[in-house]
Amino acid sequence: MIALAQLASYLQLKQDIANFIADPASGFQESRRHLSEGLSRSLTMHQETWSYSTQPGGYTFSNERHGYSVFVAVDPVRNARFTSKELVAYLRANTTLHEINQLVVDMWLTHAAIRGEVTHSGQGWTLTKNG
Repeated sequence: MIALAQLASYLQLKQDIANFIADPASGFQESRRHLSEGLSRSLTMHQETWSYSTQPGGYTFSNERHGYSVFVAVDPVRNARFTSKELVAYLRANTTLHEINQLVVDMWLTHAAIRGEVTHSGQGWTLTKNG
């Protein structure tokens, strides 16, 4: 099963990155999608190098040393949510569950929803206050 601490950790990481890039002194450069979608840039965040590329609706930040990627949306409200696809990538990189797949994560999230720990909407999953 997914530990709620893992979900909270992922959401906190998304928020930390969003807060960092909102600072004009961060080195983050918004790109014009039609010129650079998929092209990677890099910046130093908390003494680590992160690369990022433009994706539909936001940016994917990757940290090679830790082996994971985090999607940060342009719309700040979306950064309080996650998709099961995002969670699969995060769990593969941060746990021993290297072979985990989306079907398993979707089932875990459904069970967590039944317990009232997460809520699903058309845009993704959120942690509930009870969770």
